[in-house]
Amino acid sequence: MRGGRVIPWILAAVLFVATEGCMPRHDRPTGGEPVITETDRLKVVWVQSGVLRREMRVIVCLPEGFRTDGRYPVLYLLHGHANIEDNWFTKVGIQDAYDRLSAAGRLKPLIMVSPEIDNSWGMNLGAEPRLVGNPDDIKNNSWTGPFEDWLIKELIPFIDGHYPTIPDRDGRYVGGQSMGGLAALHLAFRHPDLFSKVGGHMPALRAAGEAGNAEALLYPDSETRKARDPLMLAETADLGGMKVWLDVGDRDRYNFAPGCLRLHEILTSRGVQAEYHLVPGGDHSSAYAKSQVENYLVFYAGE
Repeated sequence: MRGGRVIPWILAAVLFVATEGCMPRHDRPTGGEPVITETDRLKVVWVQSGVLRREMRVIVCLPEGFRTDGRYPVLYLLHGHANIEDNWFTKVGIQDAYDRLSAAGRLKPLIMVSPEIDNSWGMNLGAEPRLVGNPDDIKNNSWTGPFEDWLIKELIPFIDGHYPTIPDRDGRYVGGQSMGGLAALHLAFRHPDLFSKVGGHMPALRAAGEAGNAEALLYPDSETRKARDPLMLAETADLGGMKVWLDVGDRDRYNFAPGCLRLHEILTSRGVQAEYHLVPGGDHSSAYAKSQVENYLVFYAGE
């Protein structure tokens, strides 16, 4: 095993949670969303977050034929607002799509990781974790706090330390739906040294002049917007060697298509390898993501 480790990865993960966790696990609200059934390849792992001061729920999906002496790229999948991390595997069906494409010889082996990010936008919105609203009402509550630090400084090192990954940017990708799509673009553009591919799938992007419900929270002033908004980050970040995928339906009820198009224009003007797909008849739903999920997987891990 890599680095001379002698403890099997699954035992190491169990030991980590048992020894590092200092707070009890919280009941994870589902908002009525379906939850996964664990298998030998699909697992729920609880990871202690120091910055959020609680254990966070993470779905880990291993490839068929997984070997502890191998090395695998990792795709981080971020869920949308009012959804939970299970959504990628239940309503979107990404494991089923992965297995179909792998059986056809179209994909490289890949570890998929979908972490809990609550309704946080995956950003550092304040130094302290704070819930606004009812903890069980995931359709209407919101979280602020260092969620970017949770993902970048805690989750990635945990995954690299407990699974046989390729622990560099060439072996690390991030993508998300809606809120998670905005979060994925934000993370990749702020940390281009960590990711080589990023996908915004119906991402919650607002073009210049557009207003949305989250604008005041995410971008309270122009300087903060420059540091957070993927549209602004794309103009200045060093994105050499990064591949970007953007897709949105032409019937998206939030009208995210103009923001996607504008981001694509910025990226291509700077020579960044970016694809933009405006999908005819596509709405803003898990069903839309499911209709496109094979395309997503080919982008991330196609042979």
